[in-house]
Amino acid sequence: MAPGVPFTAHDARDALALGRAQLDQGFYPSRWDQATVAERRYLWAIAATEEPHPKTSSLSISQSAAGPVRASLIKKGILYSPERGRIGFTVPRMAGLIASQPEDN
Repeated sequence: MAPGVPFTAHDARDALALGRAQLDQGFYPSRWDQATVAERRYLWAIAATEEPHPKTSSLSISQSAAGPVRASLIKKGILYSPERGRIGFTVPRMAGLIASQPEDN
């Protein structure tokens, strides 16, 4: 909380840092923890494109194997399809969290 009025730019920066830290410790990891190994591989492929809504055909995963995984991640609320043939994360900065995760073998 800001110590008083007026709310300063420094107070705003502190609030943003605190909010991001809380998201990084709870909100994002809880979504990652829901994902199976196959789903995590699909999420890494999306994050690796560094595009906000990559074409599903551009991912390094076969389309026949990707369909059920994609559907499961959409059902879990981790991904959404903004338009036909494209996919994206439902929350901002999710790709950054995924990129920081060790790959499952």
